[in-house]
Amino acid sequence: VERTPGKVRISIHTAKPGILIGRKGEGVKKIRQALETLVGKKVELDIKEISSPDTDAMLVARNIADQLVRRIAYRRAMKRAMQSAMRLGAEGIKIVCGGRLGGAQHHRHDSDKCKQTTPIHSGSKIHEPKRHIKCASKYHNCANLA
Repeated sequence: VERTPGKVRISIHTAKPGILIGRKGEGVKKIRQALETLVGKKVELDIKEISSPDTDAMLVARNIADQLVRRIAYRRAMKRAMQSAMRLGAEGIKIVCGGRLGGAQHHRHDSDKCKQTTPIHSGSKIHEPKRHIKCASKYHNCANLA
């Protein structure tokens, strides 16, 4: 978000820009109008595509969280996310899911990781910071470090 006296420039990073833009730019027009009424200034939107969404930590975590809400088995969701990230060239991935996994009565957490070439706690700057995603359901938490 960049603010200038007469206008506001907003950059939106998305994995699927076609869905956001819509036919003939209708989606962008609706978003722009809603933001202009909210902000009270002219709004410029820059929509940028995320080149590899399966290796972006935030999107992988959101994908797993959405699958948990749709009642997909948590181990299957974690394994699929790991396989797709490693197939697309990630150096390593570690996923931690916690909560009432599988509808169990007790809270527990499960973690899994896949061949990390660099240790997580090496102090190196190549790893993204840990990002936590809270699911729509209050019973699940999902965290991802890629």
